[in-house]
Amino acid sequence: MLALALLACIDYRVVTPPVTPVPALAAAPQTIALDGICGGEEQVITLTNPGTGPTTITAITVDGMGWTVPVLPALPFTLEPLLDDPAAHLDLALAAGAGVATLVVSSDAPEVDVPLRASDNQHPTVVILNPYEDEVVGEDDDLLLTGLVADADDDLGDLTVVWVADNGFFSTAVPDADGRVETDWPADQRTAGPQLIQLVANDACEDQGETTLYYCQDGPFAIDVLGDEAWRFDGGASWDGSELTLVNGPSETGAGFDLFSLFDGDVLDVMFEVLLQDDGTGAPEGLSFTLLDPARVTTYIGGDGCGLGYGGDASCTSGPALPGWSVELDTLAGDDDCAVGDHVAVVVDGAITSPAGCASAALAGEWHTVELVVSAGLVSVVLDGVTVLDAAVPSGQAFEGFAGFTAATGVGGGTVKVRNVTVIDSTCVR
Repeated sequence: MLALALLACIDYRVVTPPVTPVPALAAAPQTIALDGICGGEEQVITLTNPGTGPTTITAITVDGMGWTVPVLPALPFTLEPLLDDPAAHLDLALAAGAGVATLVVSSDAPEVDVPLRASDNQHPTVVILNPYEDEVVGEDDDLLLTGLVADADDDLGDLTVVWVADNGFFSTAVPDADGRVETDWPADQRTAGPQLIQLVANDACEDQGETTLYYCQDGPFAIDVLGDEAWRFDGGASWDGSELTLVNGPSETGAGFDLFSLFDGDVLDVMFEVLLQDDGTGAPEGLSFTLLDPARVTTYIGGDGCGLGYGGDASCTSGPALPGWSVELDTLAGDDDCAVGDHVAVVVDGAITSPAGCASAALAGEWHTVELVVSAGLVSVVLDGVTVLDAAVPSGQAFEGFAGFTAATGVGGGTVKVRNVTVIDSTCVR
């Protein structure tokens, strides 16, 4: 009993061994994957220390493409454990760019790797359903503009969608759940002639998708034909950017035709300025405006001399005759002419000895303004503001033709020039 009592009085003490601090490092989030970035967006990764002792960060790098850490903290950086300071952390701001990379954080704890991935924003896609490419729209018809828009990265409701036309028309549109956009375009807000309509969609990144198509609306529309790039020149003809010279010297024949546009053979309004000039040795034979029938054309330059570059049924020219109709301005009288002295005539298929109409007119020596109005089978020739000839054109001229000019000089020479050519058409080519 005594022994037990003595044992009970002995003081037992438990000795706790010392704790070794252990550094640790964790990142949140542990990975970043982004789709459809605009570029330069900021992503934040928070570093914390879940260990039992301070962690010393010695290096922060990004391996790969697209991602950067624009501002690094001063290194080495000591991160206290959360056990001692629950608020202890380090925020790293990353600039996201398209590519795959890894954020690598080195310290006296195990290395932390954070996978990074981002893809660029995709621009919207757009399609115009109505009108269709090359469609001809009636002059008085309403038009429902219809299109489809889509975007792989953005909600359709976040897109900004507009219709734009080259006549100044501008209208916003809101896509429905299927991406369809529809906008009424009344006839009184449209202009006649060949033109472009464009559908444009912008997303939240200001990336743009657009499509453009050509269509044409019936009704009077003016075309500066000399501005077209598809002119064909034959003989002595040339273009210097402001004036079309057809002939400039003795015994020349020249022709120039716009092969880009087709014009109505029976509804047309043509305006131009012409110079038929004696160059000191003689006056030119004259000039023609010809609407050439492409279905029958075999050559773009016709008879020399009295043929004025288009005619071909007379003994004074070798031909060939150009198919279509012509208005000739003749400044050199001859036995084949329909009037004495300067005159104008309407000729079909180059038949210069049997014109559909003929009238005297003063033509030589200075620039003249000429307007040719074709309507309902009648050709009116207006010279310097005065109507000098109304002539009926025989049936069969309701074709779509190439507009152009021909001219010729005799042995005496002369110069023929044309400038400021405008054609007013009324019907689009179908």
